[in-house]
Amino acid sequence: MNKYPLADYWHESVNESAGLPVRFEEVHESNSTFPVHWHEYWEFLCILSGSMHAVVQAKSFDLLPSDILTVNSEELHMTQTGDDTSYLLLQINKKYFADLSGDAGLFCFSNLIRGDSACAALFTDLRKIQKEASDGYPFLFTSRLYELFFHIYKNHSVTPEHDAADVRERSRMTELLDWIKENCMEDLSLNMAADHLHVTREYFCRMFRKYTGQTFLEYLYALRTMAFFEKLKDSDAPIPALMEQSHISNYKVFIRTFKKLYGSTPQSIRKTLS
Repeated sequence: MNKYPLADYWHESVNESAGLPVRFEEVHESNSTFPVHWHEYWEFLCILSGSMHAVVQAKSFDLLPSDILTVNSEELHMTQTGDDTSYLLLQINKKYFADLSGDAGLFCFSNLIRGDSACAALFTDLRKIQKEASDGYPFLFTSRLYELFFHIYKNHSVTPEHDAADVRERSRMTELLDWIKENCMEDLSLNMAADHLHVTREYFCRMFRKYTGQTFLEYLYALRTMAFFEKLKDSDAPIPALMEQSHISNYKVFIRTFKKLYGSTPQSIRKTLS
């Protein structure tokens, strides 16, 4: 997996692993934050070592080795890894999943799968098959993948929530996140964001943290910091100039945000990219 994947976190397509019908990779991170986002594909994260904190649809989870985080299609979620965390990432295209299951809209999975050693073992089996890459391994991988999906379907399916108020609030949040993303290089403020939803500042703050695990300003700075990182990769301009281009004015907040996202300083990462 790309060591610095966050810049494209809102992109909704799945880049399948070579020869496989899904994206499947082992990821190593340390103290990294993946800001709140949503996408159409299903996502599964099986923790191998370390720890992870996640917020999915306003529910918080703390994951340890052998725990599995499931993110259903279009669910708002964010993740934070602890020190030296490794996990297996499995992503499956919504259309492929719908073709496989008949109608993916009729069910969803529990966000946290814990204490299911058989399920965790299927994830590690997939990684072993992928690493060995013996002749014809995609056939074996796919057969084990179907076994995994069957296991999760039989043991961890839940009825999708259809509470009208909750669905409406989630819809407002996804629209808001898209609006912030599109306008993050403008002079946005908390009051402007609350006005965009036609709610009070206090209500907005409660709802935003509930669904994202972050404050509005933390999220806004994360977007701007990711824009900065893209410029850092492609330009030799001084870091203060790139900060200004990315509408970043508070250096202390910027450095704290950058370390959360990328685990290091801009100066250190620039050296690794050169």
